[in-house]
Order: sequence, then C-alpha cells, then structure tokens
Amino acid sequence: MDEANRLYSDLLNDYNKMIRPIYDIKESTKVNLRFSLISIKDFDEVTGKFSVIGMLNINWQDNRMIWNKTEYGNIHSMIFGQNDVWKPNLFLGNAFDDMSAIGEDFMTVRYYNNGTAIWTPLDMTVTSCSIDVTHFPFDQQTCATHFVPVGTLQEEIVMHSEIDHAILTLYSEHEIWQLKKTTAMVSNVDVGSMFSVLFTINRNPLFYLVNIMFPTILLTFLNSFVFLLPSTSGERISFSITVLLAIAVFMTMISSHLPKTSRTMSRLCYFLISNLIFSCIICLLTIIQLRLFHTCNTRSVPTILRRLVIMCNSQKHREYFPNGQDKLQNGGDTSDNEATRTDNSFQVSWIDVSKSLDIFMLLLSLCIQMFMLVALFVSILH
Repeated sequence: MDEANRLYSDLLNDYNKMIRPIYDIKESTKVNLRFSLISIKDFDEVTGKFSVIGMLNINWQDNRMIWNKTEYGNIHSMIFGQNDVWKPNLFLGNAFDDMSAIGEDFMTVRYYNNGTAIWTPLDMTVTSCSIDVTHFPFDQQTCATHFVPVGTLQEEIVMHSEIDHAILTLYSEHEIWQLKKTTAMVSNVDVGSMFSVLFTINRNPLFYLVNIMFPTILLTFLNSFVFLLPSTSGERISFSITVLLAIAVFMTMISSHLPKTSRTMSRLCYFLISNLIFSCIICLLTIIQLRLFHTCNTRSVPTILRRLVIMCNSQKHREYFPNGQDKLQNGGDTSDNEATRTDNSFQVSWIDVSKSLDIFMLLLSLCIQMFMLVALFVSILH
C-alpha cells in the first residue's frame, strides 16, 4: 500500500489533465475504441427513440504515466478517477434528448506501467433513429450510435476502431427485436473523427401476426359472406356495418405502433384502407341488392339481368336450355331462340335477380380479396 501511495503521488505530481498526453503537441493523439453491447433496452417506433446498454473500451498512450515497476513493488497497473487524468471528451452525436458526456464521475481509468491507458465507461445511450415501416411487421431497421469528441480540434484526436463489429459476449436478446448484425467504424466529420456503431435489427412478427394480421385476414373474408345472409333476415346492413367498424378499429390499433410521418407508410395500412373502401362498397351493394329484392314484379327485368340469372341459377339454366335441344335444332346457334325466350316466354322475378346477384357478388368479392391478400404478402415479404 505504501508503494501504491507513493506511485500515485509521483504520477500525478505536476500532471496537467488539460494537456493532451503527447510530447509534441503538433502530433495527433490516437484513441482506439471498441464497443460491447449488453442489451437493447427499448426501441420506440413512434418517436424513433433507440436505447441500448453498452460499454466502450477506449485506450490510448500517455507517456507521462510510465514507471519502472521494480521501483514500486512490482506494481504494473494503477487506477485513477476519470476526472483526475486526461481523457477524450466524448458525446453522442445523435442523442435523442440529453447531450451529457459519456462516463460518470465514479468511473476510473486504468494505467499500465508502459503508459497504456484503458477507460471503460458503461452507460445507456439514448439516440434518435429513422424508422422505415414499409414492410411492417416484417421490417428491418438500422440504427446507429455516434460518438464524437468535443472541445478539441479536428487534427488533435484521431479515433480508430480496433474491430469492425460490436462485441456480443455479454449480449442478452430482446423480446421483440432480433439483432441481425453490428458494424463498427470510424468516419471523418467536421468536428474530427466519429466512432459509429450500427445495429441492424429484425422485428419478431409473431405478436403482430396473432393479434393484428390474422384477425384482419379473417375480417377480410368475413366481409364477403354478407351475401349469404337471406334478404328477409333483416341483418345484412348491420352485419356489413359491423365488419366495417371492426376494420376501422384495427386501423387505429396499427397506427398506434407506427411513427406519425408521411415519409414511409406500411403496406399493411394500405391493405386496411383498401379493405375499408371495399367494405363501404359492399355496404352500398347490399343496399342496392335489398332494393332489388323488394322491387315490385310488375316492373320488367332488363335483359342483362335475365342473362345473369340464367348463368347463376342452374335450375333456370335447365329451363332455358332443356337438354340442349335448342343447340341441336339450330346447329349450335341459339341466338334467335334465346332472344325469343328472354323477351317473351322466360319468366324471371326480381327475387331471382337478387339471389343471382348474391352469388355473383360473393364470388367476385372473394376473388378480389384473395388478390389483395396475395399482393399484401408479396409486397411485405419482398
């Protein structure tokens, strides 16, 4: 202990922490950095707040802190308070709200007898990250943490990344975000060197698939089955409006997980908007169909609707073409007889028209929604 106290006093004697640790002040001080990631604390997609807990490993050479260990009881290393010695003043270049310096007052710097200094500040960094939710919930985000020196000229401190990735020895997985890869690099900016750590993360989509995607898909198909309800049930309008409101609720749920920006929009939002519009169209068609169902039979049915009834109703088709006799008698040309039956003998009521429209609209809406669903997954998973 006596040797350590003597070494501590000798090293700090006439030590000026405001002067860079180099004999020729015209030369640059080389600072080496590594970053160890411990965990991803939080990632708020709405505000772009990205929080990680990590530890910097910073080392440099200080020739004023060299000693002969044989003269001090073979002590090969000593620790000093970070405020008692020189260290690079690092700040977050893309801080979210707090511009405080890296490192707390209780942290220390360890010196070795050859003059090597190692500073390992442990902290939670809160930075701002730009979000791209185009492929939500299968999106991939790249967020960065930038460390820049403050209070020095551009040529006074040169930072160097010892490795090209973050150290993951102590890393613990996040529940929502899966770490894909990390990149560590140094770039030159106006204030000098900047040490950057990039994190590429993928969202775990299971929660959103179970709670948003699958219910939305079920509502999509449920919307079409309004045409299977009997027109006399009196529940068609209420059913279609209920599905419409449910889709609007899911749009509200998804918007709460997305940033309030117009720069990027999720393909899922476009899908829900398309479903909302399509659901409004189904409500309108349901009203029209009910209007046709209750139309008085004294009004004649137009020819195009008669042909629709023939195509959609197998019994009417057999009545219209009994055993294919018209085709045999006319050599396959049934246009004259068809026109005759349509205009004179063949009876089609407005109820038949309504039922045929139900079949036609059911098949058409299912085809449209299948196309929309396939387009959604192709665009999201591309």
